[in-house]
Amino acid sequence: MSLWVIQHFIDLGWCSTAKGRTCGAAAGDTHILTGYGQGISLAFAPIFGYASERFKKSSVLAFAGFIGAIGSLPFAFTQKAPADKSNFAFVTLTGIGQIGMIVTGMTLVNGVHVDPKYRGSVAGVFSFCGAISIMFMARLGGYLFDAWMHGAPFVLMGIAHLAVALMSIYVRAVTPRLEKEDAARLEAEQEKQEKEAKKVDENHLQGTLFSTM
Repeated sequence: MSLWVIQHFIDLGWCSTAKGRTCGAAAGDTHILTGYGQGISLAFAPIFGYASERFKKSSVLAFAGFIGAIGSLPFAFTQKAPADKSNFAFVTLTGIGQIGMIVTGMTLVNGVHVDPKYRGSVAGVFSFCGAISIMFMARLGGYLFDAWMHGAPFVLMGIAHLAVALMSIYVRAVTPRLEKEDAARLEAEQEKQEKEAKKVDENHLQGTLFSTM
């Protein structure tokens, strides 16, 4: 975001690229856009948390992915000044999509089909993959910013949002089968526990009868 805003002011000739010079106008617009987007995203965090419990998690995640793509892709090709109202709308949608994927994604990968003893490991891998993706996207986005166009990082973000949305739809499609498998697994575990408890009771009863004799 900051790179895109600064480059816009440099292209207009309003900022000098001389060493040691800063551009207050660019810094101001950057802070306004990023602050607005982050503030909106934080406000939507509890909403997505509630929605992920109220509705199908995969459906909520797909919704977040599409919202993020609607914000990122048009923003990549905008020719408006950074402080234009349309850019605030794009940043808002992008922020909502990002926080939605973060919150709902964590609840989805740690769903009921994940054994509780592995949920911490799953959450760790989820966060690790996110960190790797951030580094990869930053490196590739920076390269494409110079080699292709200034909105390239936002194109990558939009593609990533769409990919998550499509994969969420796939998960939604296979969820009924997973739920049946979960129900069968839980039923089998309950039967096993009941048999073990019955066996313990029988052994205890036999021990009591033997001691009375």
